[in-house]
Amino acid sequence: MATSFADFVQERKQLSAGQDPAEPMLYAHPTDSAVQRLLNRAGLQGSVDAVINAYVRVAYGTFIHDSVQVTPRQFPEIHALLAECADRLSIPVPRLLIGPGPGGMELNAFTFGTDEHCFIHITSFLALQLAPEELRFVLGHECGHIQNQHVTYLTLAYLLHYQLFTHFWHKPVEYKFPMLATRIPLATWQRRAEVTADRAGAICARDAETGCKALIKLRLGFASLAKEVDVDAYLAQGEALRQSGFFVRGQELTYTHPLVVKRIKLLRLFSRSELYYACSGVDRKSVV
Repeated sequence: MATSFADFVQERKQLSAGQDPAEPMLYAHPTDSAVQRLLNRAGLQGSVDAVINAYVRVAYGTFIHDSVQVTPRQFPEIHALLAECADRLSIPVPRLLIGPGPGGMELNAFTFGTDEHCFIHITSFLALQLAPEELRFVLGHECGHIQNQHVTYLTLAYLLHYQLFTHFWHKPVEYKFPMLATRIPLATWQRRAEVTADRAGAICARDAETGCKALIKLRLGFASLAKEVDVDAYLAQGEALRQSGFFVRGQELTYTHPLVVKRIKLLRLFSRSELYYACSGVDRKSVV
């Protein structure tokens, strides 16, 4: 296996040279896999990468250099968790940064950049609120985006939504229809990509219930509140949502992430599959 991220990218390019682009991971959501194959064959990634790399250097240069990089000397316990996830998914250890979120009280993690040059960022508050095994799930989720080559197009989707769509949304109505025509299919793929990454998180954590707890904490923002949540009762809310009208459920069409209640249900479903046991290395007989 490549020992550096640059070597990993170069090996992936060499494997794809003169062949079909690399196939998605076996555990990936089927829609995510189909979209990835389509995007890989479109041959646009080189141009998109160049635009995103230039944007990141200009818009995120100070942000990157002002955050604290996780290394064996800085936050060694977090670095060990990251290294475990990278090893489990057979990728080199990616760059991980820690810094404050907006207002300093946000639980958030994201991977930004391109498939060749990217970084993972977690907020300081997330690092404080999550137990080590829950943080392993979150880091595995972000490493899953890297392994599945989501990073370029997830970053592009972010830039389109927050830099372009938000600006034009206040324009006359004729601007809105082209925006929605692009936004809805893109968000549909993003939600499936998040399901794929949740599966990667479960594979790294080797315990889907840990992932469920982490997702609830991310939703509520405080570990003390998450202790009061009955997961089964929370899932029952999802059934009520499923039975609600189209105009209620239709709001999800532009969401970049599935509702947490759906993510938990899908995570539990994946954890009962043979694919989960094969990918995670968990012995089914050891699970009661």
